Amino acid sequence: MTALLIAGILAALAAAGHGVGGELTNMRKVRFSGTIPDGERLEIRATWHLFTLHLVFSAVVLLGVGFRILPRQAHAIVPFLGAYFVACGAVFLLVLLARGPRWIIRHPQWVLLVTIGGLALLGET
Repeated sequence: MTALLIAGILAALAAAGHGVGGELTNMRKVRFSGTIPDGERLEIRATWHLFTLHLVFSAVVLLGVGFRILPRQAHAIVPFLGAYFVACGAVFLLVLLARGPRWIIRHPQWVLLVTIGGLALLGET
């Protein structure tokens, strides 16, 4: 269960960083960009926060299962969440590799995603 708690804490921290930090940095650039049409700016911002929401709900599930406050049925979603996070990290890494190796170091988010996923999978074994 410790692995699930760590995964949940990391997901919660990622949610806060993605939602608040992303809004103040990345989304600020998008909001004030004169080159992106209004409709597309709204879609980019909404998509950004959909992933933030995914992180929030994942943190709730991982922490709830880790602390054993969710019903036993909730445990069934944890392997799926783990695989999903690992897959997200893999996609992120592949996109970075397509740009070149230096991008892997400049954008290490994939490490966090794979770590959360691995801990979730480890915690449910």
